Amino acid sequence: MKPARAMVRAILAVHCLATELGMQVSASAERITGASSAPKHRYMRQSKSTAPALDQRPQSEASAEDTPVQAGSAPLSPAPDGYPRLPAVSAMLGSASETLKHINSQASVLEARVVQTQMENEAKLARQKAVFEQKLRIQEDHNKDLVRDNTQISTDIAALKANNSDLKKHAKELQDGSRLMRTELRALQSRFHTALDFIGSSLKSSDDSKAPELEVLQPAKATQGSNHRGHHAYIEYGKHGENKAGGDSDGAQEDEGGEGSAEDDDADEDDDEGEDAATSLIAVAEQAQRVAATGTSEAAEADLPAADVEANPQDLLAVLSRGVTDLQKQEHESEAKLKAMFLESFQTGTRRHASLIAQQRALNSSRASLSAMQTKLRRADARLEATGAGLRQRLRELGLFLQRLAHLPLAPAEEAPRLLKALPEDVSAAATLARRE
Repeated sequence: MKPARAMVRAILAVHCLATELGMQVSASAERITGASSAPKHRYMRQSKSTAPALDQRPQSEASAEDTPVQAGSAPLSPAPDGYPRLPAVSAMLGSASETLKHINSQASVLEARVVQTQMENEAKLARQKAVFEQKLRIQEDHNKDLVRDNTQISTDIAALKANNSDLKKHAKELQDGSRLMRTELRALQSRFHTALDFIGSSLKSSDDSKAPELEVLQPAKATQGSNHRGHHAYIEYGKHGENKAGGDSDGAQEDEGGEGSAEDDDADEDDDEGEDAATSLIAVAEQAQRVAATGTSEAAEADLPAADVEANPQDLLAVLSRGVTDLQKQEHESEAKLKAMFLESFQTGTRRHASLIAQQRALNSSRASLSAMQTKLRRADARLEATGAGLRQRLRELGLFLQRLAHLPLAPAEEAPRLLKALPEDVSAAATLARRE
């Protein structure tokens, strides 16, 4: 509102100018009075006898001196003393006094108009500013909500990544454990083949039923008594099916979700409001004052003070009137500037909102991808847990079965019949016997 303050200062300058004009008019009146009174004093020194006659003028002449002289009036009649007389000073300066009153009146009207315009402009701009700020506040609240949501989504993504990493680590441990147990089973399987070969060769090498040295143990006559035949215990080992455990190949595909980020080009630029487009009315007033002072000086010399003094204040008032019009124009310019600043800020917020929406869309996609990966990892982890538990159970049952088998060849001969009867028929039976015991 710099132009409005300049207008107020210009109006104050007009008041000062009007006061100075009044003082100049008074000075002109004094000069005119002094110029007109000099011959009178000379006349009084020459003839003092006529003084009472001059002081005893008719009432009509005294009143005529106080009446303003109008343009085109009748010629002045000579005074009783025979000398011509000019009109009264108040009559000659009547137009200047009226001009001074008119200037003061118009200056007061202009001042009131400027103050009212200033107040209306401030109130209107304040209302527009409040509306614009409310819209910007609502937009910023929406953007803050998006920022908060994006932050929460980013936190969820970080948690999903950590959980997926733990699941992968646990799955790898389960795979290593299952791989070790399958290695143990393969090692036992190869050893079982060695044991079966050893048992077969042992049975073959120890079969002496047809040895000639043992014929003496046979009966001499086949018809004699009851034939005593040696009962040979044959231990037949059934053909055992080889369970070939193929290596499970458990693979987990790793999907890495990319996390999209958008940069907020939130470059909020403030416009400088230092535009002074108003005309320097103070300079105009000072120039008018100088012109008026020059005109007054010339009028004092020529004994014609009223003509130039009355012309310049009117021009100054016209300038002030144009200044009020410019003030209204500047009001519209201020409104347009405020609206332009609002639109720029609002467009910046709109671009930021679009950027946050794009960032949230990318974050949601990344979170969905990581959630799907976590679901797959949990299923893989559950499968590996079940596989590991089954392998541990089978290894334990096999160990119990082998333990009972190993106890038979190491036991004393008198316990062999009992242990033969207690041998488990299969691997699961050995585990059942172990639970019963």
